[in-house]
Amino acid sequence: MVDDRLDLKNDPFITHSAAVQQAPVNEMVDMRKDPFYTGNVYEKDDRERLDVDPFLTHDPDQPARVADRHFDVMEHLGKEDGTRTKQMLRNLVVLPWLVFIWVLLLWLLMRHYSFVMTAAMTWIIVLGSLGCIGAWLRGRSNRSVPLGALGFMCLLAVGNGVVFGQIGWRDLWRQYWWTQTGFRYPGNTADTPAGARGDAAVLDFWDNDGGGTLSGTRVDDTRSAGYKNGHTYCVAPVLSPPSVANGGLARVNYWAIGVDCCQPLGSFTCDDSRSSTAASGVVMLSGGYPCPDCNTEEFGKAIKKAEAAHGLVSASGALTVRWVSNADTVEYSLALRAILYILLCVVVAYPVSFGIAWILWFKGIGKGNINRQWSYAGDASGDAFIQASSLQKRMFHEAL
Repeated sequence: MVDDRLDLKNDPFITHSAAVQQAPVNEMVDMRKDPFYTGNVYEKDDRERLDVDPFLTHDPDQPARVADRHFDVMEHLGKEDGTRTKQMLRNLVVLPWLVFIWVLLLWLLMRHYSFVMTAAMTWIIVLGSLGCIGAWLRGRSNRSVPLGALGFMCLLAVGNGVVFGQIGWRDLWRQYWWTQTGFRYPGNTADTPAGARGDAAVLDFWDNDGGGTLSGTRVDDTRSAGYKNGHTYCVAPVLSPPSVANGGLARVNYWAIGVDCCQPLGSFTCDDSRSSTAASGVVMLSGGYPCPDCNTEEFGKAIKKAEAAHGLVSASGALTVRWVSNADTVEYSLALRAILYILLCVVVAYPVSFGIAWILWFKGIGKGNINRQWSYAGDASGDAFIQASSLQKRMFHEAL
């Protein structure tokens, strides 16, 4: 006969059977309420509560884990300056930012007209920045802007303006200014001596009356060569039938150049060299591309390779050109890139200026009267010494 107290059908874990109900119940281990025995006998100990954390994943005895803590920037910056104002921050950000823009424009625009004037105006700003730092060191202060911090920020702005001005001048603005300054020579042929076109920005080979190039001048893509050094630096001679009619070494006054637009020998496709209406050569300064002095060594090796492979010889002062249908298109492209460079520098400079200025403003660096602070410290120490001496004298007289 089955004991009705052990009703396995209705109570498989025997947690509510009569036998268990009649047995004394341990308050710490109540199987009727906790059939899987997750309640810990050490329930009062917060370190091991199986009913809250059955897998002991938050046991303090285990290695430390990432909690809800977050990185607090303000906490790591330390003590803040309690007398700072929003006006100080605005001046400390905007003034150096304007100095950067001014110096940048000097080295991109004014340099084209006068290098001496550009350097002189830059040094004037440097001296003014040093004057702010000197005034701060002498104890002078200004309520609207911390002089020491302003001087430091302006020096930093001048340095960055010169550096990025030099980069922009070398890579973009120098070639653009040359297209505006150099001469534009019409009526050229492949036999026109390159030495007579040393001040040229654009060479025109088009014959308006004949409806083609003068003397059949064109880029001879079959006599091109490419020198590979990471990229392929391509050159092709600008020739005409009369220049190669006599046999022997063909004399090359102008070389069309480009990057990654040719095969090791032949198949030159740079710019508009394959167009029948292309007849303009935009002269590249110093024989470089895409900027003056860029990759001149690689192009020189490509020219030597073409000379040796195709029986060519470069004329004295031979010019490198971009062979295009419309020189104005190249000019507009250079202008657009040059202007975009200025805008990029101006936009990026503002958050950089704000970040550095905010730290100086938050900490109060370069603010206040240093000499006065030192004098206050000296007066305080002197007063303390006088008070201590007076106390010693009084104690001595009382002892007597």
